[in-house]
Amino acid sequence: MSAKAILQVTIVDDHKIFTEGLKLIFSHIRGFKIIGIYHSGESFMLELSSNIPDVLFIDLRLPGLNGVDITKRVLSMYPKIRVVAVTMCDELHMVQEIFKAGAKGYITKGSSTQELKWALESMKRDTVFVSPDIAKKLEKHDIDINNLKVISIKDQFSKRQRTILQFMGANKTNKEIAEVLDLSERTIENEKKRIGERMGVSKSAAMVAKAYDLGLLP
Repeated sequence: MSAKAILQVTIVDDHKIFTEGLKLIFSHIRGFKIIGIYHSGESFMLELSSNIPDVLFIDLRLPGLNGVDITKRVLSMYPKIRVVAVTMCDELHMVQEIFKAGAKGYITKGSSTQELKWALESMKRDTVFVSPDIAKKLEKHDIDINNLKVISIKDQFSKRQRTILQFMGANKTNKEIAEVLDLSERTIENEKKRIGERMGVSKSAAMVAKAYDLGLLP
């Protein structure tokens, strides 16, 4: 991937309201710049050679050329582009198809803004990212996507933070958690603040609920 401080992003999706929403989200994320929005694969391919992105966000189900076909064509010409599927589709055979085509990320349109940020961070690190809901399905069905190392949601949080979440899930107070872990209450408060920032929430109850949603808690 490009070593530029600002990574250039192109979005290909036929739903204009959705692309406008992504455009707004990206305006608040540092390190990325949208250089193109296309509503068909054909229009994107026509301009690709003169407007090459570092990261390509693409819907799987497009009129005409679909996301898998476009990914194959794009990567045959520019293999360093990082392709991320952004789609309503949660069918596992489609997940396998897009990764077989060379994609590095898969997020569903029901994903949170925070999950989108995690996907972007993964593209910066040149690692693979899959939405938590899709990752759970892959694990449940014991599906390996081409031996790629998939960034786990658990990797987004330190071991200490995951332990604190477990105690929070058991309704332990900061003081009780601090005593068990032999840490100060201030340290526990700071860790909870970091957890909340990673999750995009601020209240303890919301953190616990989000932890269950992400599979961080059994």
